[in-house]
Amino acid sequence: MGAGAEPGASDVADGLAFRDHLKSNGVKVTPLIDHEFCKSIYFKDPDGMQLEVSYWVRALDRRDIGEAVLERLTDHVAAFVRQRLGQG
Repeated sequence: MGAGAEPGASDVADGLAFRDHLKSNGVKVTPLIDHEFCKSIYFKDPDGMQLEVSYWVRALDRRDIGEAVLERLTDHVAAFVRQRLGQG
């Protein structure tokens, strides 16, 4: 894994290979789920905890966040900057 990388598959081939590995070891695993910005598989560990292995296929952008949330984030960031600059 490269510096700054997060755990997960690096591409669709890795994701599908890991899914096949899980299935060959008797683990119930979902099909590859396409979330548009990433692709994921889900399965449960022996204790029943749901786990996910995913990989990014593109950077997040305005398609992935609603305008209301984006406005609140913008307001919070602006307030933080004003506070840090001693203006708020």
